[in-house]
Amino acid sequence: ADLASHTVWVGDQKQSIFGFRGTDPAIMDAAIEAVLGGQEPETLPHSWRSRPGLVNVTSALFAKAFPAHGIAEERVRLDPAPPRVNEPDGLGPFVERWVLKGNKGVQYASIAAGVQDMVAGDTVKVRDEDPTQHRPVRYGDIGILCRQNFTCRAVATELGRLGIPAVLARPGLLKTPEGVVALAALRLFVDPRDALARAQLARYLDRPQDEQAWLKTVLSSPYAEGFDSLTAIKNLTESREAHNTAGATAALDHAIDAIDLRGLCHQWGDAPHRLANLDRLRAHAASHASLTAASGKGVTATGLVHHLEQLAKDDNDEQATLASLDAVTITTWHRAKGLEWPITILYELEGRSPDLAVGAHAASDQVGFDLAAPLAGRWIRYWPYPYGGIASGVPLVERLAAVPEQEASVDRHWRQEMRLLYVGWTRARDRVVFAGTAAGYKKGTLSLLADDSGPLVNEPTDTATWAGHTFPVLQRTLAPLAPVPRTHAPDDIVVSSGPADHPSAIAYPSESERTGTIGARTQLGDRIPITGDPDMSHLGEAIHGFFVAEQPSMDMPRKEELVRGLLQRWDVEGAVDPEK
Repeated sequence: ADLASHTVWVGDQKQSIFGFRGTDPAIMDAAIEAVLGGQEPETLPHSWRSRPGLVNVTSALFAKAFPAHGIAEERVRLDPAPPRVNEPDGLGPFVERWVLKGNKGVQYASIAAGVQDMVAGDTVKVRDEDPTQHRPVRYGDIGILCRQNFTCRAVATELGRLGIPAVLARPGLLKTPEGVVALAALRLFVDPRDALARAQLARYLDRPQDEQAWLKTVLSSPYAEGFDSLTAIKNLTESREAHNTAGATAALDHAIDAIDLRGLCHQWGDAPHRLANLDRLRAHAASHASLTAASGKGVTATGLVHHLEQLAKDDNDEQATLASLDAVTITTWHRAKGLEWPITILYELEGRSPDLAVGAHAASDQVGFDLAAPLAGRWIRYWPYPYGGIASGVPLVERLAAVPEQEASVDRHWRQEMRLLYVGWTRARDRVVFAGTAAGYKKGTLSLLADDSGPLVNEPTDTATWAGHTFPVLQRTLAPLAPVPRTHAPDDIVVSSGPADHPSAIAYPSESERTGTIGARTQLGDRIPITGDPDMSHLGEAIHGFFVAEQPSMDMPRKEELVRGLLQRWDVEGAVDPEK
């Protein structure tokens, strides 16, 4: 700020949600007040994302509730953007309520059933690319927000049981068939004595449906050498001998090509996702090679094997996500920031209780805020907690509840929960869905939407009146559906990997050979005399360069200067007379 005569600060207090990563929204709040000096900031007045009715309800609710959490009403209230066109009729309610019952597993399956019901029915519409029209909802129009990565994976599993595609960054890459086979091929490429890798490859490549024959071969020979006659393993052995100095990523590439794993992905079906997983595996390998080299260590294929195995052990072997597919997106509330979907389903509305003010926390004993020294007066407070996960019946917990630090920690927590609710709620373009149990709906995060007069949100029936706005609500009481059997058939086209002949990237007409018939000969002027024995390709490049660069407005001396320069740069100076 000392170096700039004018600065523009852009931000949104309502979306500061990363306190769990150690950020402190209080610093931004203090900085805003210091910069403004008692004035109000310029606030963008319109929301261009959501339907007018949804904008009006959202604005009314949060404008009344946020002041209790440190954000003034005038910084929250928004109006619908001036309509470019009228909203098409038939979009239906902009709020849904999904009533879930049972334990968590039943709830996950019920959410999947709700998605199926929404897409299979003909009542739910979303705005089309042509804003004057609507269309039926597709899987790709739906985003499901959960609190924890574990919940995201569980919901994705239940969607999969119903045959519903889902986009989710989840671990388990090296547990997929393509992951298992790729790692086994790499291990055997590194160490031809690796009996487990040889047996794993054979399990997938040699009569995978006949496990008894496979087991018999494993037991009948040492080091699973009975599989050495398999074409894939022989190709792998030959590739290893031909590329015995290959680096880490190159070794992975050679191993995948040797067993034609890409072709196998097509044979197994679901090829787009399997091939994307191979690309993701290579990205893991390239990242490891880059980081290892940057640390000054040697990058080896053996090290890559250990790295991939450790990734799987730590659940960090993320699979590929295919966002281009018509698939439901599942992500956490925090990761949803900056994204939007026509329909957003908010799950785990129960929220979470405040943590104890133990562990390491940034603290401050300074009154006011200095823009020139924003961290002045701040320090790290550490309170150890020796009781692990035990909180009930511990006198220390009772004592903590009465100290100012705990009160401040609780206040920070609920402010963060309020902002997180705002972020999740405003991801919806056409419809927001509240999914949860009745108890969680009444006592969870939605209970933060309150002012001095009491709660602003109640559990709706067919209509709801929130913050003075009355609107229709679509309700669904959901239960799990029977799983849909899934079969993988080979894809229609099987593309083999490995070296292949491709057309030349650059075409040279003078070098092309074709059979044709000459009709008539026409001579366009006299042939330019050539002096000496120049490189004809270089001379051709120089002449072609002149044809490209020459302009009708150039006078003759300028053209001759252009020719001399081209001939000199292509090292054929004197081969032709520039005046010709």
